Amino acid sequence: MKIAAPATKSSEESKVGGQRLVALLTDNAVLQIDIQDALESVGYGVWIAASQRRRSPKRTEPGTLSAAIIDLGSGDSSARKLLEKLSLRGIPAFVIGTNADVLDDAKQFPNVLEFIEMPFCIDAFLPNLADAANS
Repeated sequence: MKIAAPATKSSEESKVGGQRLVALLTDNAVLQIDIQDALESVGYGVWIAASQRRRSPKRTEPGTLSAAIIDLGSGDSSARKLLEKLSLRGIPAFVIGTNADVLDDAKQFPNVLEFIEMPFCIDAFLPNLADAANS
């Protein structure tokens, strides 16, 4: 399901060192590595958002995000909180979930451009991510 892209920061404001930056939040280490590798292979920088479940030290969210990929399927409250913050800033988000209930919950956020049910192939949504990050 696709939804029209919201207004975002200008292309130059969403780059760090000339590279687009995508936030990634998942508590699944294999999924994180796969998505990070795919994004970096096509020239994106990746900001790994700390999950409450992973007990990582909290990192400050950068102000220069182009887009976000958030796994709501884990049930981690920090994922929903990050989605709320990014929605207020108009940053496009792609939501990953394991069932329809999780994905239905994400429909209330206007910045969610695509709902991705697991299992999935990251190559299937990379073109949509590129369009959102470049707008």
